[in-house]
Amino acid sequence: MKATSLCHSADRYPPPHRIYQERAFHLEDSASFRAFARLPWGWSPKKSVLHKTISAIRAETWEDINRMLLASARQDGVETGSVMRLDSTVTAALIHEPSDSSLLWDAVRVMVRLLQQADALGSAILWHDHCRAAKKRARTIQYARGRPKRVKHYRELLKITCKTLGYVEQAAAQLPLAAGPAGQLWQVQIRHYRPLIEQIIAQTERRVLAGEAVQAGDKLVSLFEPHADIIVKGSRDVDYGHKLNLTTGRSGLILDLVIEAGNPADSERFLPMLERHIGIWDQAPRQAAVRRDNEAASAYCLVTECS
Repeated sequence: MKATSLCHSADRYPPPHRIYQERAFHLEDSASFRAFARLPWGWSPKKSVLHKTISAIRAETWEDINRMLLASARQDGVETGSVMRLDSTVTAALIHEPSDSSLLWDAVRVMVRLLQQADALGSAILWHDHCRAAKKRARTIQYARGRPKRVKHYRELLKITCKTLGYVEQAAAQLPLAAGPAGQLWQVQIRHYRPLIEQIIAQTERRVLAGEAVQAGDKLVSLFEPHADIIVKGSRDVDYGHKLNLTTGRSGLILDLVIEAGNPADSERFLPMLERHIGIWDQAPRQAAVRRDNEAASAYCLVTECS
């Protein structure tokens, strides 16, 4: 895909969950969408092509594109940066609802897949596929009533996970003798997944067996999206993904966007976002709108008085 077509295809819809499937559908179904995306007549990309090409664009590149759009808007008088509205939202990670049992089941099936790959690479260790047993216990935990019953099945599931991890460690100790890029790639996967699986085992033992409360920042909610955070906004539902702080102008354009680490309070992020706005536009905004419970309006008054 050409760069202009790629950017227009990526810009049409926001990017969570079923985004690539939806984009592929609309690019094939809508002539106006194809024209907006600058695509050749009679051709539309599949969702796999969109996923591969759009995912290849780095965050720094998207920020540079946004800066170029803002510069053009400023030159044409569309946006001056004199008005700023700060909002926060959450972009959800593409993961299932996390639980200790489902994470352990994910760990077992990933390790079995790695062991099968090790066999194809020449590993000679003896191991047993515990996928069915792990899945059965994860399902049993899901429907078990009462903590004693759940703890019993958790112990069995932890035992299966640790045993499978032992098989993987044996294979990892043996396969460095095997030459070739395939063996090196396998070792890279082991180095990626091993600490995550060990973290899943540790947090399950702490929460389920020891009854310890694990802080949100210490929890791993997905083996496949380990960067996902636990986001709780007030008393509403819990989201798993990343918190976004963004500013918009009078024109409706997005002036700035920051992907936050963890779940910082909105009031803590007002001044840093204001400083970023000043850095982009070389001036402080005359008006700034925030949520009523942000407590940032008084902070902005202090800043404007000092300036």
